[in-house]
Amino acid sequence: MVLYFSSWTGILILIIGILLVGNVSALTLQQNVTARVIPIIHIYSPLENSIYDSRMVLINLGSDIPVDYIRYSDNNYESRILCRDCVSYSREKPFDDGRHNITIFATFEGFGAIIMDIRNITTDSKMPILRKTEPTKGFANGNFSVEFQEENPISLIINYGNNVTGYKNNSLDLNKCNVKRLTKSCEINVNLNQYDQQGIIYWFEVIDIAGNVRGSRMRGLDVDFSKPIINSFNYTISKRISRNQIKFTLNITEPNFDGIEYLDKLQNATREPVWKNLCKKLDKNGICERKMMLKKGQHDIMIRVLDEVGNFEEERVII
Repeated sequence: MVLYFSSWTGILILIIGILLVGNVSALTLQQNVTARVIPIIHIYSPLENSIYDSRMVLINLGSDIPVDYIRYSDNNYESRILCRDCVSYSREKPFDDGRHNITIFATFEGFGAIIMDIRNITTDSKMPILRKTEPTKGFANGNFSVEFQEENPISLIINYGNNVTGYKNNSLDLNKCNVKRLTKSCEINVNLNQYDQQGIIYWFEVIDIAGNVRGSRMRGLDVDFSKPIINSFNYTISKRISRNQIKFTLNITEPNFDGIEYLDKLQNATREPVWKNLCKKLDKNGICERKMMLKKGQHDIMIRVLDEVGNFEEERVII
């Protein structure tokens, strides 16, 4: 009986011993794992997906424990040392204009180089350059063009109008611009009907990804969509033996008058008829008066009044 009790007592002591040893081992294992937790570097700058309008970018970071080395790599190139035996770092570093994939490495005692974080940023320090705008003089018919240089444009706008009717703006589709090396050429057509017979100014603005804005030179143009007005058109014929003298008299209203020409469709059946000058100027009352000699027979004459923009009005007379 005593031996039976003693045997169980021994077994119980053995079980308790095993449990105690197991707990001590688990505690030791837990202590070892805790001691091997990788330290953390806190990166305050640059921020992920940031855009900078300067080539100098602040790298600002800190650690809770001393660090053997802190390095960085730009776009997977060879890494460079930021600091040794430090707990923080805060300085500006130069970056070329463009997109950058920045990797931060840290080396702690007992660890190798560990990637702490990867930041993607864009730098754009160059202002847009506007090379040329069209038209530069004369009249505006709604067609405008611009040439500019900018690697990262996000917006291209044309502004136009005057103080009387007001100003408007339109955005151009950058995807439709022609690109040749560094230069982008873009075109747009805008509705200028409400500025007819008025003067306007226009200019372009380019905005890049960093928020840099560059405007073109302001240019002044006249707008003319209206046809010349023929207030009256008369002619008289003086008969001669072999030819007839005809006198045309026209009264015209056109502030941008460019000329009057005529075409005699039946003048010569063997040749293609051509437009000829009738009047290059109007008198102070807007009158054009011109005499010419015509062969006897039928004549189908077109009279065309033109302005400087290319608008025209026509009259036809059969004599």
